[in-house]
Amino acid sequence: MTATSAPPSLGDMTDGETQSLHVRVPVEVVASLRTRPKSAGMSLTDYVSAIVTEAANKPTMSEWVESATDRSRGVEGEALRTTREEAVR
Repeated sequence: MTATSAPPSLGDMTDGETQSLHVRVPVEVVASLRTRPKSAGMSLTDYVSAIVTEAANKPTMSEWVESATDRSRGVEGEALRTTREEAVR
């Protein structure tokens, strides 16, 4: 049997300083979010912080396309844009 580790807390996810972020969302969103961290053994603050941190660490589509179309990587920009446009359709 393997031991499961506790979910990360806000303190575990940061290397130092943190800053407060106030976000207004519909009541239904808050109600939905309140149930999810409980099943993961997390606080609402830690859960939302993990979601925001994950999103911030991923490149946007534009950033990814720019990186992927870098000529030094050998990917043809036009071919990638065409593929992306077809995928969005």
